[in-house]
Amino acid sequence: MPTPYALAIKKLATSGVMDPILAPVESHPYSMKLRGQTYFLATLADASKVYQMVRDESGEGGSTFPDGKVSGPEGVYRISYNGRVWKGLKTKLSDRPVLEAA
Repeated sequence: MPTPYALAIKKLATSGVMDPILAPVESHPYSMKLRGQTYFLATLADASKVYQMVRDESGEGGSTFPDGKVSGPEGVYRISYNGRVWKGLKTKLSDRPVLEAA
């Protein structure tokens, strides 16, 4: 059975939305760690999209599916279960997302 990542990549490739890769290159400066896999992406919006596709394919809920951890040129980010991107790995209730779910 294909992994959730493989299913997500297949969906993205057929839709032409983006081009996530598994090796670092200059055009993909963001790296997201999720479920022991590292994804290299061009934008934070792309990271949010991949996170949401892998999450949806897993069938898990918010209590078991982990947050995404993204490193990029401007620092470290967290992607919450709803797909929002937050600056830093810990947030307060008063914080606002850097990016709404893509």
